[in-house]
Amino acid sequence: MSEDFKFIEKYGAAGKEIVYVKPPEQNSLVKIDTSVVAVQRSFIKSIYFLFREVFMPQGYPDSVSDDYFHYQVWDTVQAFCSTITGTLATQAIMKGVGVGDTAATPLAASITWIMKDGTGMVGRIVFAWWKGQVLHLEALFDTIYKYDQLTVHLSSVNTCLDAECKKWRLAADFLNDLAICLELSVPLVMDYSTPLLCLSTSMKAIVGVAGGATRAAITQHQAIRNNMGDVSAKDGSQETLVNLCASFTGIAILSTLDDNVYPWQLFLFFTCLHLFANYCAVRALHLVSFNAARLMLVLQAYMVSEIAPTPQCVNLKEPIILNTGFREKDLCGYDIVLGSSIAKLVKSNWIQANNLKFLTKFYRARKYLHILNKQQKKIYVVFRRNVTSSDILQGYFHAILYGTAASIMDQEAA
Repeated sequence: MSEDFKFIEKYGAAGKEIVYVKPPEQNSLVKIDTSVVAVQRSFIKSIYFLFREVFMPQGYPDSVSDDYFHYQVWDTVQAFCSTITGTLATQAIMKGVGVGDTAATPLAASITWIMKDGTGMVGRIVFAWWKGQVLHLEALFDTIYKYDQLTVHLSSVNTCLDAECKKWRLAADFLNDLAICLELSVPLVMDYSTPLLCLSTSMKAIVGVAGGATRAAITQHQAIRNNMGDVSAKDGSQETLVNLCASFTGIAILSTLDDNVYPWQLFLFFTCLHLFANYCAVRALHLVSFNAARLMLVLQAYMVSEIAPTPQCVNLKEPIILNTGFREKDLCGYDIVLGSSIAKLVKSNWIQANNLKFLTKFYRARKYLHILNKQQKKIYVVFRRNVTSSDILQGYFHAILYGTAASIMDQEAA
């Protein structure tokens, strides 16, 4: 068919391509299908496009970060495994509260259930308050990388759950598996069923808070086009589908296998797979913001080669286990205390008035000043009024350099 011109329409980089032409004898565009093979292929593609439209963010893959697909694959695997083990635990809990036991009373089961839920509510509130407090270094750094230099922009103040979302995501899932293990143990120790259920519910409350907070931080990273709501909604749709499939699988397992032996073997298998999938999911993330660990890795590389490594390299080296990682004392020999109070330092006799006067004049062009404490191996960073995010990062970096120089001088003097 001859044509005056061809018009091709496509939504997104991986969207469905539609071809229109204008025949010479007509004044309108005509949609073309080339062959029967194209029709057959279009059916398969239609299923694919429907699935992507329902479960993927609009504009995928251009509207999300590069690590979105790999992370979601492993997140799907871990969610499936977690639902299976949760199904096994539900059966054990029912036995623990007396379902199927003629000697059990509805009142006793109700009291146990209320105590279990009440303990979880209290645990959720306490943990959210505890980990919602602002920390020193982890809270102050949420910075966007530049590849050619170390000058970056701090955007906001974060809490521990935001800054350490990888560590808390992995820790939360480990705690969830431990809670499920306690729930599976309930039928074995019926006399202690209530304390065990209260403890497991408290642990799951912590998992809920930590998991929700870290999920929000990860979603914020994935939504690169101000589409956090859409990314979060589609993530919820994916999880709902996975949980639905896993629930039916769990029911089939419970209906088929011996409930006295196989639950523990299944629990061990799916728990190992669950933890492995979580590890792979966290490692797949390439966060482009600083936290304490990533900042230490960048500073270490920058001080050696004066070149800042890429986010991919830094994320691969970042520790993902709680209470592990490279600290500033390992880099410069001193702990850095940001936002120190002059009143506390003077009260503790760590600095005299004459020294403070000299430091104020010495740092008059800066919005911060450094106070060195050789006895405790600490550098206190005091900020002036109206300090900006860039001033905080600059003061911290200069404190690292100050500590490094002081450590070298101490070694030479020794």
